[in-house]
Amino acid sequence: MDAFTKFTTLYPLKTVSAESASEKLKLRQKTFGNPVRVISVRGSAFTSKAFNDNCTEEGIQHLQIAIGVPCENGQVEGIHRTLIPVLTKLSLDDSTK
Repeated sequence: MDAFTKFTTLYPLKTVSAESASEKLKLRQKTFGNPVRVISVRGSAFTSKAFNDNCTEEGIQHLQIAIGVPCENGQVEGIHRTLIPVLTKLSLDDSTK
């Protein structure tokens, strides 16, 4: 999510891994250019050497927040409250998802 405009981009992932996170970050860079910083939770995909090396190579500041502390990233938590029920409903309506 862009902190200024609140523009949100979603990328589907089959697995949560450093490789898939880095791949989607590169896709975002191709579309919107390099972000100044990326804020993520301390999940394994974002604490890996591969993801952090990718950020360093691209000149992106990587900030990590604690898992389970929604007040540290309230904007994203608000989007989650909106999108999770919608995505759940859509996936229940279509058994191929």
